[in-house]
Formats: sequence, C-alpha cells, structure tokens
Amino acid sequence: MNLLKNYLTVINEAIAESDLYAIDTLYRNLKERIGTSNRIFFVGNGGSASVATHAVTDLSKLNLDENRLVAISLNDNVPLLTATANDYGYENIYTEIIKNYEPTSKDLLIAISSSGNSSNVLNIVEFCNNINMETFALIGFDGGKLKKLAKNSIHIKTKKDYYGPVEDSHMIIFHLFVHIIKNDISELKDV
Repeated sequence: MNLLKNYLTVINEAIAESDLYAIDTLYRNLKERIGTSNRIFFVGNGGSASVATHAVTDLSKLNLDENRLVAISLNDNVPLLTATANDYGYENIYTEIIKNYEPTSKDLLIAISSSGNSSNVLNIVEFCNNINMETFALIGFDGGKLKKLAKNSIHIKTKKDYYGPVEDSHMIIFHLFVHIIKNDISELKDV
C-alpha cells in the first residue's frame, strides 16, 4: 500500500510541476469537434500507442446529445504498420498511413510520446503542421524535440525513464475530458 501511495505521489508531483497550459486548448478543440465530421488522429509508440488506443476507445463512445467524436488511432492496424514500415521505413509509418485518410486543416492530430524524440511521431507532426492541421503533443521527461515541433504541448515533467507516471498522466487527461463531458463525477461539478 505504501508503494502505491508513493507512486501516486510521484504522479501528483509531476503534474504539479508540469506545463499544462494547453489542456484547456485541447479540451476546447475536442469539444468543438463533437458532432462534426472533423477527425481526431492519435499516434504513439509502445505504451503511448496503448494510451492512444485507450483514448480513442473512450472518445469514440462519448455521446453528447446523440453527437459523437470521430477519433482514429493510426497505430492499431499491425499488418498495415509492418507493411508500411517495410515499404517506407519505420520513421515514415504514421505519415504514410494518415495520407490514406486525406487529412485536412480541420482535422486534429494528438501525438503521444514520453521521450518526445521518436522519429515517426516527429515526422507526422511535421507533416500535419505543413497542411495547417492543429497538432498537440503529450510528452514527458524533458519534452524532447516534439515539445517545440507541435503547435501545442502538454508536458508532464519527470525524470528520464519514468514511463509509467508519464503514461498514466497522459491517460488521466483523456479520462478527465470524458468525465467533464458526461458530467458523471460529483467532485468535478461546479469546477
């Protein structure tokens, strides 16, 4: 039990010391897309890919007056990922896959990376920036290159290799949004 409390303390301290100013912007962008055909694309590697998949699952089920979000995880189709990596290189997988969707400036990209230095994530953010798409980075550690590349960054500041606290914090951001929209946690009302 003490280890769990210590771990939660690490997460609380990381969140308290983090750059979270873009969360309101993220939430506004998500809410504005409810009931529209504008898509929200997610990418990540490893544990961040799992966060992306989980966030897409939760956001896709969200229902506000019969209006929904169109959320897509680009890291979920393993055969497509491996075929694309084989043909275009691992560093280009997400950039090549998103092209299948013919993204526009009305869509949104959320790139999740603890280190902020994964080449495939950096490349898709640069691609999306070039078509004037709104880009968000959820990052950890020192923020890496992604912190400056994305138009908006939510940076959970932690020690290097503190993957668990970073990934847990990133997931909390999406869980909180869902609970705000659903208005189903009494402690969040009147906030």
